[in-house]
Amino acid sequence: MKQVFYSHLTQAWWSDLPEIIPREILFSETVKDPKISPDGKKLAYLSSVNNVMKLCIKTPGKEDDRVIAEFKKRGINSYIWATDKYIVYLQDKTGNENRLPYKVNIENGEITLLTSDENCKVGLPHCNRELFPDELIFPIFSIVKGKMSVPDLYRINLNSGKLTLIEKNPGNVTTWLIDNNFMPRGIIRMKDNGEKELLIKDKEQNDWKKLLGWDMEDRLLSCPLCFTKDNNYIYIVDSRNHNTTRIIKVEIKTGKTNVIAFNREYDIYTNLLNYSGHPYENSSVLINPETYEIEAVAFYKDRKKWIIIDKTIKEDFKAIKKLDRGDFSVVSRDDANKTWIIAFENDKGPVSYYSFDRELKKGTFIFYNRPLLKDYTLAQMEGIVFKSRDNMTIHGYITCPVGIKKEKLPLLLLVHSGPWHRDIWEYNPTVQWFANRGYVCLQVNYRGSTGYGREFLNAGNKEWGGKMQDDLVDGVKWAIEKGIADPERIAIYGRGYGGYAALAGAVFTPDLFCCAIAIQCPGNLITFIQSLPKTWKSQNSMFFERVGKPDKDRDLLISRSPFYRLEQIKIPLLIAYGLNSSRVKSSEPYRMVQTIKSKGIAVEHIVFPDEGHEISKQENLLKFYAITEKFLSKYMSGRYFSTEIHLKDIYMSPSSDNSFHEGSIIDKILKEGDTCAFEELIDSYRKPLLNHLFNLTGNPDVSRELLEETFFRVWLHLNSYSFFENIPFSSWLFKVATNVAYKHRRKNFNVSNEISLEEINLDKMTDGYEENVEDRIFTHSLIDSLKEPYKTSMFLRFMKDLDYKEIASLMKTDTNNVKIYLYRAKKHLLKSFDNLL
Repeated sequence: MKQVFYSHLTQAWWSDLPEIIPREILFSETVKDPKISPDGKKLAYLSSVNNVMKLCIKTPGKEDDRVIAEFKKRGINSYIWATDKYIVYLQDKTGNENRLPYKVNIENGEITLLTSDENCKVGLPHCNRELFPDELIFPIFSIVKGKMSVPDLYRINLNSGKLTLIEKNPGNVTTWLIDNNFMPRGIIRMKDNGEKELLIKDKEQNDWKKLLGWDMEDRLLSCPLCFTKDNNYIYIVDSRNHNTTRIIKVEIKTGKTNVIAFNREYDIYTNLLNYSGHPYENSSVLINPETYEIEAVAFYKDRKKWIIIDKTIKEDFKAIKKLDRGDFSVVSRDDANKTWIIAFENDKGPVSYYSFDRELKKGTFIFYNRPLLKDYTLAQMEGIVFKSRDNMTIHGYITCPVGIKKEKLPLLLLVHSGPWHRDIWEYNPTVQWFANRGYVCLQVNYRGSTGYGREFLNAGNKEWGGKMQDDLVDGVKWAIEKGIADPERIAIYGRGYGGYAALAGAVFTPDLFCCAIAIQCPGNLITFIQSLPKTWKSQNSMFFERVGKPDKDRDLLISRSPFYRLEQIKIPLLIAYGLNSSRVKSSEPYRMVQTIKSKGIAVEHIVFPDEGHEISKQENLLKFYAITEKFLSKYMSGRYFSTEIHLKDIYMSPSSDNSFHEGSIIDKILKEGDTCAFEELIDSYRKPLLNHLFNLTGNPDVSRELLEETFFRVWLHLNSYSFFENIPFSSWLFKVATNVAYKHRRKNFNVSNEISLEEINLDKMTDGYEENVEDRIFTHSLIDSLKEPYKTSMFLRFMKDLDYKEIASLMKTDTNNVKIYLYRAKKHLLKSFDNLL
């Protein structure tokens, strides 16, 4: 049963809103990403079945659509036509961002993994169908002991499956550039100081020689595009000696440069550049697939604007513009360059795709990516400009609800991630979701965003929580001064950097916002930077320069970290993240939630055990949006489209208004002895508990026996849980399981009472089952039982893998004291193990 709730809305307000749009329609893409085959005879596309993207093909002009690759849990987002027979796609099966390459035969549907080692990550493939139709080149990142290496370059034969190493990475190459002889001709090399260099080989046997380089101020906006047909020149997006980016053509032999295109105010939108094996399939730079010459370049102000370089396509662009009101891109072409696949982005409608016949100058509609949206009224996205408090020009967008007067409306500040990114004019499901529920949506391209030149980008250096945050606040004040926003009903929402900004808003400006939603939010900038993989040398140096260096800028980072100012939070908070994220450690938001709750602040904590940095599974997204919408309705008085939420695959911490709280189930079991309710209570814990017990015993058969014994003890002693008022049920449950396993070890293996520190190594306890949030909660409950400074020393040593010197530096003490802290913490944990139930 679905219902629409209106919290504290006047009849005059919500009665004028258009029909409420179900979240499934707003956020779910039915079909997307059509690509024409090399011979132009087939069209591939992605189609959603049960919220999972399947790979399909059809014959243009016919209704013979068929699925050629389908997936049960996690779909795919990228693929290429390798030949007329084979499609190659990349898939991340677990949410840890490690994508593997698969080949599918469109004739018989046979799927083959293209690497023998599944413990790796593969970059986007390169192909050259003209000279090497049966081969692909991949950069492959090896993963050893959970750590990712730099990419080596491999060639694979699609027919035989033979994988051949082409180039071994010397350790500092981040990008391989493939020429038109299908050989590595260029590399991007990162220096320890964060600078980026482009090196080229004159001939196959020659050493790499530097062609040009970019310092820290230019590297983020600059990148190579492709070689010319004869391999004598290379096209580059470049920002050296110029505030905005330009397309330049560089002669490799002499280094002579020719400027192809630039705009004095705005950058080429590099976020849309495609670095796959088809450089001519780009949303911002159009490159001829036969001559490899630049045909057109797109710049972004409020809308996308094309500058035509090759006049032979002028009539094509003229005809294309008549097809749709949106901003268009050429997303695919056949090898004959006769058929283009065109995508139109619209602010208040779905993406529309057309097949464009260049000879006839005629477009044929293919499909909308969200066809059901055509039945609903969406809101218009308008560009805005305002001055910051220090007189900097700030751009952004505002989207107001349809049918309502733009006066004193509840406003949601939607902060883009990156932060080295920008919002653009497009269909944004989050924006339309907010507008349809009755909220104004404000998007601010704060300083540090890309698109507005080098000076604007670099003005955000070391301004996380500083001037970047001020720009967001100034945008809200602009909307209040214009009379658009109700100052009593303003919320902040974001993911990644946007999540950090949302948390910072709750901490640093708690009187401005009435609630905050933070997704994948790093709250402690010191631990966030320290947790970056050591193999990310180039990324680390960029974060040091643009955010801060933990040893050099420690005081700055602490002052800008919401983690150290949680006592300033006054407003309700919702925090969500994926447990497999390599960028935000799960312990940090959990500790923040516990601290905030201890102060009596309303906070909801949502964890997705099967997601990484991106919450990508559609079923998880819809659960999150439903919970968020209810949260916003409570604190912002907007519309709420009520649906039943199944929380089996996520963990949601108890809150005062959480109807799914396990406590109610426990009460039912204790009062009625309901065995069915007990099975419901423990069902979602079976797999994580079994993994936990296996890690403790190393024996699958014993683990299964101990699992049943654990559930038997839980049934017998469930009434004792009520005495553990501050411990989540999951933590208590895992303590019971640990006690069962510990007693088994002592009984069968005569384990002595004295356990070495190595045996309770917290890293080992979490190794192998990172996807289970309950296991993590148990680990952190042990650490949380310690007092300071022992808690911090154990956390840094075993959760952050720091050595004694690093811990001593952070804690401002010496290594001898650190050893003493760890020894005393060990004694406390040994006692805790012996006293478990």
